[in-house]
Amino acid sequence: MGGAISVQNAQEMNDLDGSNCHFIESTGLSGHANLADVGISGSEWHFQSMVDTIALFRIGDAAEEAGNFAHARAAFERGAALGDGACLARLAYLFDTGTGVEADKSTAMRLYQRAWRKEHSVAAGSNIAILYRERKEWRSMFRWWQRVAKTDDGSSQLEMAKCYFRGRGVRRDVQAALRCLAIAESSVYISEYQRDLARRLLRKLRPRRV
Repeated sequence: MGGAISVQNAQEMNDLDGSNCHFIESTGLSGHANLADVGISGSEWHFQSMVDTIALFRIGDAAEEAGNFAHARAAFERGAALGDGACLARLAYLFDTGTGVEADKSTAMRLYQRAWRKEHSVAAGSNIAILYRERKEWRSMFRWWQRVAKTDDGSSQLEMAKCYFRGRGVRRDVQAALRCLAIAESSVYISEYQRDLARRLLRKLRPRRV
């Protein structure tokens, strides 16, 4: 496994620890709907009669972006009641972050777990891992990053690398961390910031030849 590896830059130490930045569920549709796009005014929202979960999600997304959190919650709740995973994940996010509602991490966890069971939502699974990280339940956190990684998500491979390097939730294993970083760097499903971070950590963590 080799000797101890130093990470000299303070920002890189923070990067290894990870932040509690949450993931937001998206339908993958281009752009954001606004209220006019879906033909609904603020006084004409009748969610209980709607059964189109994609429309409900887009309405909720547009309302949240506009700062109309009551309408966003109502749309996501209706979609969640119909069993839509994307609506479940976004409703969970509202409770998780206290957006337009009183923050309730237990409710958020239950909703994220329902979203995961429905569709193996990467955002939901990742936010479950983050909730466990907030609780310092390292083993549960690591196991959830593992689950999300099985969907080919590169971001979770980066998080697993941090766990292996720090020995959080799993035995410290620098070689396993390097393997996860290599997968993350080459993944299609990762942000450019995270790809760059994986690349920088690979350079720092690889043993130097003497």
